[in-house]
Amino acid sequence: MTVDPFDLVDVRLKNGDSAKGLRDLRDILQHPVIVDFASPKMKFRCRGGVDGESIVKALGVQRKNRTGVLVYDFTAGLGTDAFLLAAAGFSVVGFERDPKIFALLEDGLRRFRLDAIESSQGLDLKFLPGEAKD
Repeated sequence: MTVDPFDLVDVRLKNGDSAKGLRDLRDILQHPVIVDFASPKMKFRCRGGVDGESIVKALGVQRKNRTGVLVYDFTAGLGTDAFLLAAAGFSVVGFERDPKIFALLEDGLRRFRLDAIESSQGLDLKFLPGEAKD
């Protein structure tokens, strides 16, 4: 039997908000991993639109034809690709089988929608727990 060395923790962000984080219990100095769709890095990537992002270009769908196009992200991970695709105008459903990572995704999306109400309008993105094959 293997022991999971990762634990969900509450994290206080620089802006004072609280978030869910994932911390490696073997390394007490490590900063927890969080999902932050409104981070400066993500804002930089979205500045001027996301049409130049590799994941968006890979789908090969022109912006005017994206409304209503449903994209499944079967390995959501930390949600970056799913978020970029939703920001590009696709309807995106991401699946994550690890319950702790799913909790980070839900928390990150909840905080994004609370903090960025205007920019989250029209963002058609949701995450579902479990295996995509199910």
